[in-house]
Amino acid sequence: MNRVLRELECLNVINLCDGKILGNVCDIEIDTNCGKVTAIIIAAGKGIFQIMGETIRICWDQIRCIGEDTILVEYKREECCERNTMQKKFGGWFGKYNCK
Repeated sequence: MNRVLRELECLNVINLCDGKILGNVCDIEIDTNCGKVTAIIIAAGKGIFQIMGETIRICWDQIRCIGEDTILVEYKREECCERNTMQKKFGGWFGKYNCK
């Protein structure tokens, strides 16, 4: 099944490790050298302005299933990607995504 980003934005991302809803997909990360998706970025903030809230970077190998209604991931904060808040830098708002 093929999906476009617009369709992924509507899906809840659920963590299989604790059963919590992490948020919704707000962006994807692509390796432009090989053309593969390397990660999805989750808007984890509350309310209408999620872009100003927290984001989570989920590495592609942590995604277990992309279904019709949800995306199931195995997200362990201490093992791979960290939650980061948006930071003002160089006159604009930029997310900081660090994968260990």
